Amino acid sequence: LNLVLTRRAELDGVPVYSTDGMELGISKAAGVLALTKCSEARILWTFLLLTVTPVLSGGALSALPSAISASPTGAMAVDLGVTFACIWLFVPLAMAVWPQRDTVAVSALEEQFQGLKDKQRRPIEFVEYNKGL
Repeated sequence: LNLVLTRRAELDGVPVYSTDGMELGISKAAGVLALTKCSEARILWTFLLLTVTPVLSGGALSALPSAISASPTGAMAVDLGVTFACIWLFVPLAMAVWPQRDTVAVSALEEQFQGLKDKQRRPIEFVEYNKGL
């Protein structure tokens, strides 16, 4: 929901470009695709943080001497350290599942992008768009 609220203008379309960098227009379909992929990345990192972090934290606590794991302060320090490490690792990994500048087949876009040609007069089959982060 947060992503749609902050990037709702992209639902009206994002610029699409030929592979040689020529702007071809604004595509609503590419905008929806960009928000969908960003949403999937956020779901992935949330899933990883909510499932892997507790497992690693429990493992770290059981591997430490009982003097540390039995202490509330020690347990909190371990939990915070593991949580920080997981956020540091999982968020960038989830964001990297799809490239920031992504490619989509022209056939998946609106009619106005069908039959376009590049600077060498070859049919454009794929376009690029900025998916964002």
